[in-house]
Amino acid sequence: MAQGFNHQQTYPRSVVLTLNRSARVHCKAAEDYIELIGDLISMIGEARLTDLAEHLGIIQGTTAKVVKRLQGEGLVESLPYRSILLTAHG
Repeated sequence: MAQGFNHQQTYPRSVVLTLNRSARVHCKAAEDYIELIGDLISMIGEARLTDLAEHLGIIQGTTAKVVKRLQGEGLVESLPYRSILLTAHG
């Protein structure tokens, strides 16, 4: 009798804890970006990549990657060379 394929994968506890920590860090970073975007819009009327990078003390390339990820999650809207806007979900 042939054995069936086991679809359930088990991982060591350390891997699971690392993945959970990574997810929390991602959520916290997303919250920080969204909060800063909202603050910039309130203070100066717009949020640009350069403003985010300057306030966070990081390079624009990193900021662009995070904003792109937030766009993919439906939290912000942005067009090249335009301001970043929060969506209803953001």
